[in-house]
Amino acid sequence: MDELLELIKASIQQDDYREKLNEIFEDYHPYDIANIFKELTDQERQAFYESLNEDKLADIFEYMDEEDAALYLKEMSYAKGANVLNEMEADDAADVLNEFDDDEEASQYLKQMDEEDAATLNYLIEREEDTAGSIMTTNYITLESEMDVKEAMKKIGYEANDAEIIDPLFVCENEHLVGILSLKDLIVARTPCKIKDIMDENFVYGEVNEDTISISNKIADYDIYALPIIDQGKMVGVVTMDDALDVASEAISEDYAKMATADAEVENELPVWKNILKRLPWLIALLIFSLLISNLTEKFEDIIKSVTVLWFFNTMILDMAGNAGTQSLAVSVRHLGRNDLDNGKKTFKYILRELVVTIIISLILGLVSFLITYLFIIVLKYNTKVNALITSLVISSSLSLTLIITGSLGSIVPIIMNKIHIDPAVASGPLITTLNDVIAMLIYFGLAYLLYDYIIL
Repeated sequence: MDELLELIKASIQQDDYREKLNEIFEDYHPYDIANIFKELTDQERQAFYESLNEDKLADIFEYMDEEDAALYLKEMSYAKGANVLNEMEADDAADVLNEFDDDEEASQYLKQMDEEDAATLNYLIEREEDTAGSIMTTNYITLESEMDVKEAMKKIGYEANDAEIIDPLFVCENEHLVGILSLKDLIVARTPCKIKDIMDENFVYGEVNEDTISISNKIADYDIYALPIIDQGKMVGVVTMDDALDVASEAISEDYAKMATADAEVENELPVWKNILKRLPWLIALLIFSLLISNLTEKFEDIIKSVTVLWFFNTMILDMAGNAGTQSLAVSVRHLGRNDLDNGKKTFKYILRELVVTIIISLILGLVSFLITYLFIIVLKYNTKVNALITSLVISSSLSLTLIITGSLGSIVPIIMNKIHIDPAVASGPLITTLNDVIAMLIYFGLAYLLYDYIIL
């Protein structure tokens, strides 16, 4: 990247900088050029705008963050910017215009565009965020069901250059989707043959107001490259696999940020005091839990001094509790994100299955921990003043019971939070880990306290 940046800066200093910049565009991928745009000065970017045609600039802008693209678009004239938007894919252009705070400013670009293109962008801009309409493209090829395959091939040859998707082909009657046809099937077909005779009438589609996660899941579940989008029965767009991948990637990033109870992208847009108020309640809650743990340790100080081997395995109990809770929570958040638990029957079945899995795993780990702790006390003679059998039973039983409870909490808590309209992802990370620590301490040392007379020889 540094090499490309230096090359661009050096080229702009030349008298024939226009030719140089066009050569650079041919030698480098638009993605690479888009990534160094921030490093250029206003004058250097102007040299780009003057040198490259709208088609090439559109290729670069499509690889930029929408917010940056909107900012750079303002550095051009309305006419130049409108031409760049014309050359961009409709969904990308709509994303850029959505970044304008002033609707009047965005309309200035639309006024400079072709009437048909402006109407398409207006339609896309009006779609709600996180719906299929906000990520779909309108550059696809439709065929009429009564069309002959020879006529269809001519239409594809004419429209392919401007279409983002040429495979599959979408068959419509009065704008209503009636079938899908692969390009391969069309190529091997021979005239006379109508499109309706070779199209596939069994197809999957999405609604324009359907949420993007649901759309992404359909593309993944049915293993299709392009999903047609319907608005009141009429086909209005297509969501591609790469659009679905972007949605999934963004969802994962958001959930990961929320696991730490902080979303960096959102917080960057908030004033400092709002960031403080956003994080502080969680930290206060965690502080209270931490104080509770400290207080619990003090209450069991006598038994810890008498049976020091219990403290040795304390870390193991706490770590396993955190691992089990976080693991179960991650699975629940994933199912909620995929809308797999959209009714009571599915939810009950899921919780029951997770409980069975958690119990089996907990019993196996409890048995393993019993053998390890028993051998540790007997073979290594860590503490000859304790009953090795009872002590090992306390440790292994505590581990099993802790894993059952924390694993179950990890499965149930996000579902409850989702029901009360709180983002389930915020239940993870430090909050669930600290809660698990309190439960583990209570079970571990509480059981040791109850069996204290049997532990000491």
